[in-house]
Amino acid sequence: MWPDQPHGRPDYLEHTTWAAAGAEGADGSDGGRPAGRGKRAALIGGTVAAVLAASGAAVAYGALSGGGAQPEDVLPGSALAFAKVDLDPPAGQKVAALRLSRKLPGLSEGAESGSLKDTLVRPLLEEAGDGWSYDEDVRPWLGDRAAVALYAGDGGGAGAAPEPLATGGPYTPVPDGEIPPGAAEEASGIPGMPFRFAVALAYTDEDAARAALDRAELDSGDGSFAYTLHDGFAILSDSQQTVDDLIAEGEDSPLSEDDALSGDLDALEGDQVAVAWADLGGLNETFRSMFAGVEGMDGAAVGSFTPFGLGGLGADASGRVAMGLHVDEDYLEVQAKGRELSADASGGAYASTPTGLLDEATSGSIAALALTGLGDYAATLFEAYPEEVREQAAQIGIEDGDDLRALLGTDTAVALGDDPASPVEGLGLTVRTRSEDPARGEQVLRRLLDAAQAGADVEVQREGDGLRLTLGKAGASGQVRDSDAFRRAVPDAEGQGFVLFVDLAKAFSVAEAQGGDAAELEEWKALEGLGISATGGPESSARIRLTVK
Repeated sequence: MWPDQPHGRPDYLEHTTWAAAGAEGADGSDGGRPAGRGKRAALIGGTVAAVLAASGAAVAYGALSGGGAQPEDVLPGSALAFAKVDLDPPAGQKVAALRLSRKLPGLSEGAESGSLKDTLVRPLLEEAGDGWSYDEDVRPWLGDRAAVALYAGDGGGAGAAPEPLATGGPYTPVPDGEIPPGAAEEASGIPGMPFRFAVALAYTDEDAARAALDRAELDSGDGSFAYTLHDGFAILSDSQQTVDDLIAEGEDSPLSEDDALSGDLDALEGDQVAVAWADLGGLNETFRSMFAGVEGMDGAAVGSFTPFGLGGLGADASGRVAMGLHVDEDYLEVQAKGRELSADASGGAYASTPTGLLDEATSGSIAALALTGLGDYAATLFEAYPEEVREQAAQIGIEDGDDLRALLGTDTAVALGDDPASPVEGLGLTVRTRSEDPARGEQVLRRLLDAAQAGADVEVQREGDGLRLTLGKAGASGQVRDSDAFRRAVPDAEGQGFVLFVDLAKAFSVAEAQGGDAAELEEWKALEGLGISATGGPESSARIRLTVK
């Protein structure tokens, strides 16, 4: 290890993978790394992943903006993707979120301690076992902020020693023979991928953090784990060269000064428990470079932005997506905003115009869906499928994309209800479409029903502007949109191109009546509804809200 000195090696280079490789182990043995224990590095990385991915469990904690240093201050700009969770919210948000958690026993574990870290990370380490203790090895140093960022690869040669950094201090390259096994192959980023990544973990105790991360590094066994403690954060990646390069880039141009990212995240409504952001154009460009010249993969792309999130389309997609998790004492909500999206990224005309069929969902429906542009969207998908897939579809009655346009229409609504008299699992179903060619749509629908041998159970009616399919009864009189549960779950239904509502209270009641586990259902009976609303286009938006009684 490098000693603390007023001059010389910069503090952010104080720890290096290569220097540590020659140090004696705790048992007095040489610094050789144990083979086959790469899961230790994955374990520490998994800690961050658990905090980020499971931030939906953060109902006991609140929102961003607790003050203090942020991961964006130490990570470099030009990120292709970024995600962050902050567990140090303002007191008012903590109170509101704690009230929400008390309504949901299934999400209240760990609320008394006020620590999401305890709730998430302790089970992770207990499951991993093998000598790691959350209370002794992680809890003493892990702070309240964590982030992960993805960057394009720098194109540097594998195993090349880092260049001297502008911040000063002597740097002595380590001979190749002393580089731990695997470090050279890992030096330029994720193996086989044109990316670099960085994880930033806030720490509260430098000595404890260094002890735990040194141990994780030694346990990795293949040189695929490296870190540096820098400005209150542990910066982790898969090689010391990558860590050093990203820290140097961050000092020159931090992510906090990225106007596109900060502007997109600021567009999210209210405070956020966790946020995520992606540059679709940058990701697609990087993916295309990775697959350039690979047969059948020339059009590879990361995805497209639709009201459902990131899908599997859009080789020419560009624009940006920001997402945030917000918590209130009566609901948990995820927002998504698309900015400057290309047609490839926004799904074209999908959900870009307000739906006019939401009224088809009657009061008492368990679930209701209304959306526009589904026919065009499905036809575009279909026409991009391989010929063998389209041939299989023809065997059941779908001959081309225009069949799907006529069948699904320009405006589509679906309502699902509880009907004990229904021949299909006691469920009632109503589907209503508006189509420019309802006659053709009816022909396609009847071919599909015949292929499924379901024609006897389903009533099909052609209406002036489309079709109606009925199976049993989906609801009673009145409209589901007039219910209080719907209004709370979908506060912005008016003018949206996609609306989905699930009456969870009714669904649980039906499940219990049909013999569901009463004890398990009781744990979630406080849930009232699930709502999703979205509008497509260049400035797409989406909202997913889970409400409680």
